[in-house]
Amino acid sequence: MRHNFYLPGDKPHENVIDEIIRVDHSGEYGAKKIYQGQILATKHLKKLYRKHDDIKYNKLLQTLQQMYDSELPHYEFFTNLMNLRKSRPSFMLPLWSTVGFTIGYISGIAGENVAMACTEGVEEIIGNHYNEQLKTVKDIISNNEQLNDKPLLDSLHNKIEQFMHDELEHLHTSTHYNAEKMCGYFYFNMLVKSITRIAISIAKSI
Repeated sequence: MRHNFYLPGDKPHENVIDEIIRVDHSGEYGAKKIYQGQILATKHLKKLYRKHDDIKYNKLLQTLQQMYDSELPHYEFFTNLMNLRKSRPSFMLPLWSTVGFTIGYISGIAGENVAMACTEGVEEIIGNHYNEQLKTVKDIISNNEQLNDKPLLDSLHNKIEQFMHDELEHLHTSTHYNAEKMCGYFYFNMLVKSITRIAISIAKSI
């Protein structure tokens, strides 16, 4: 017998899981677009300044490509899980595509410090967001007996934990580029964090 206890206003755990998947799918999609924009912008800078800073831009491109590549399994996992559960993606994906790529390109064309300041802001919020989701999934597993989807929830918990460490590694990488030295770092960092929080909030319901 399955025992689920909900207080007034609580969501059934199935709805909470679908919301988590939708938000994380949107986040990973947006992250892909940001890195794509930064990579393209850095290639343009490399072409423009190829006689002066070829080594610097090659190193930055390698770093950005590695971070982009590590986002792909995240996105694929949530896409597959969404298809498995027949849940819907965020209706805002076309907007995430445009906004993510634009933010990535603008931050990339402004130089490595700005690009990494953008990465730093995004990854800090995403890391905290994943940590909160870990607690939510763990609570669902602990507070519901005889879950039919317990294997799925265990897998989701393990993947979120893995992805959180990946995002925090990106955050750690960005700090090596001394992003805080950019002019207006504090305000830019706060802006990026605010945009990321707003995107998470919107994806939860739309």
